[in-house]
Amino acid sequence: MSNELEALRPMFERIIREEVQKGLKTQGVRHRFIEVFVDPASGQLSCSRVGIFLVVAVLFPASLALQALGFDLGQAWTSFVALAGTLAGVYGLNSAARVWRNGGGQGYDSDAEG
Repeated sequence: MSNELEALRPMFERIIREEVQKGLKTQGVRHRFIEVFVDPASGQLSCSRVGIFLVVAVLFPASLALQALGFDLGQAWTSFVALAGTLAGVYGLNSAARVWRNGGGQGYDSDAEG
C-alpha cells in the first residue's frame, strides 16, 4: 500500500503547489468600491448587489435603531430576514449560473480580477 501512495505523491505535490501559487496570485487583488453595485463580469448594475447593500447598510442598522428606541419589530424582522435571504439566493444562483456557463469556473473569475 505504501508503494501505491509513493507513486501518487508527485501528483499530489504538483496539485498542492499549483493551488498555492494560484492562491498567492489572487491574494493581493483589490476590488473597487463600485463593485458593490456593478457586476465586474458584465459592467452592468446588479439589482441583487444593490439590494444586498441596502439591506446591510440601511435596513439592518435602521431596524436596530428602531428596536433600541423601543419599537416592537417582531413581524418586521421576519420580513427582513426573508428579503435578505431572497436577495442572497438570487445573487448565489446568478453566480452559480455564471460558473456553469463558463464551464465550471474555467472562464471569468470575479475574485481573481478587480
